[in-house]
Amino acid sequence: MKKILILILVLLTLLSFSCKSEEVVKEDKPEATKEENVKEEAKAEQDEKKEQKQEESKETEVLDAKEEETEQNEETENISEEEKKRIEEQNEKNRAEAKIFLDFEEDLLTRYGKPNTEFYEKVKSNKDEKWLWPLFELRDISSPFGNRIHPIFHVQMFHNGIDVPGNQGTPIKVTKSGIVVEAKEHPGYGNYVVVLHKDGYHSLYGHATSLIVRKEQLVKQGETIAYMGSTGRSTASHLHFSIFKGSEWFDPLKLLDDTKVKEDKQDLDENE
Repeated sequence: MKKILILILVLLTLLSFSCKSEEVVKEDKPEATKEENVKEEAKAEQDEKKEQKQEESKETEVLDAKEEETEQNEETENISEEEKKRIEEQNEKNRAEAKIFLDFEEDLLTRYGKPNTEFYEKVKSNKDEKWLWPLFELRDISSPFGNRIHPIFHVQMFHNGIDVPGNQGTPIKVTKSGIVVEAKEHPGYGNYVVVLHKDGYHSLYGHATSLIVRKEQLVKQGETIAYMGSTGRSTASHLHFSIFKGSEWFDPLKLLDDTKVKEDKQDLDENE
């Protein structure tokens, strides 16, 4: 009987020790601090608001285009054959002008799918840099990256960059150091600049009122290369800003280091 009682006491002791060990292990597990959780939640909320704003902008553009199309259809039912012919001719003209945009964009990807060796040799020694916002004081996006109904041609087109509205004459800064591979005028993009960067990416700046750089000119990050305008096919003064590499366009908002904009501006001001 004593042996049985001793055995039971031993088992209870072992069981108690095991439970305490588990509690110690649980207490030793690292946990995220409250401050880190707050930061993560704030960042997630900020990203969600940004995505929601872009989606709302796209939905508004599509709805506006559909309403306009409906109104045109209703008007078409009550107009003469001559007016119908005029409208069809205008639609055909819009499609032709839209094709000018698309052909230009495709041609850019074809010509710079593989960076020009001569140009690349001049920038490959540049230091590594983060993407800098090209307009320090302007942050609003009037048209995001992706498919949209074109505001002039009224047809669905892929928008290869972002549009940032602002006053005519606002300085446009180059987003990274590089070399200017194109600086000229286009019927659709107006006055535009294309810059090749060390990492093989190209940045495009369109609809400028004037350009102050030339082809083959080396430019430093943050340097003014043009002034905002509304040249080419444009509804108002703004910057069309695109980034591409090889045969692919990239959403600038996913590459730009938004949180570093003010610090970058301060660093550049101090170096001038």
